[in-house]
Amino acid sequence: MNYTLRTYQEEATGAAAGEVLLCSECGKPMVFSDYHHYWRSKKLGRSYHKECAHKQADRESSVRMTSNNPMHDSTVRKRMSQSLRKIGHRPLVRGGNGRGMSKPEEILLKALGGDWVFGLAVPTKIPRGNGYPTNYKVDIANEKMKIAVEVDGNSHFSRKDQDQKKTKLLESLGWKVLRFQNKEVIQDISTVKKQITNIYNPRG
Repeated sequence: MNYTLRTYQEEATGAAAGEVLLCSECGKPMVFSDYHHYWRSKKLGRSYHKECAHKQADRESSVRMTSNNPMHDSTVRKRMSQSLRKIGHRPLVRGGNGRGMSKPEEILLKALGGDWVFGLAVPTKIPRGNGYPTNYKVDIANEKMKIAVEVDGNSHFSRKDQDQKKTKLLESLGWKVLRFQNKEVIQDISTVKKQITNIYNPRG
């Protein structure tokens, strides 16, 4: 027997018929396989479908983990930082976004010189939670001329969609974006440099 409405057993206690219990997550009517489950949900003032109960449990678990994380305490973070410095711990420095220059990036930056910089953070002007980061890091950039040069390794073959998304956003902000493979920079830096400088100095 399913209990979507008040049953005869409830009416026998003087309760009025006609009330439907709704899922506290999705708002859809509940169906109970036994009277005990129905009455317990009614007493607690909340009830969930099976799939909704999993969502609620995940949320509660996430809140507990966040609130119990000691690293949210500034005192704990400070002690941890002091301990790591004491044992000589340092982050690994590797090539790639946010991890120091790769050899091809180093070669290109040296060849361009002047106002070119490594790892410039360009604000996207898009709030968090809208599918874009708040900043895009550019491998080699000239902020005055708004030219961004990306030097791509093998990992970029599997992330072409992300690269295109980044390029389109930067272009919408007025940037000119060029992309080169690592091997192009290493094997023929003069041609790469010429392609870049031709943008702002076609006769040079």
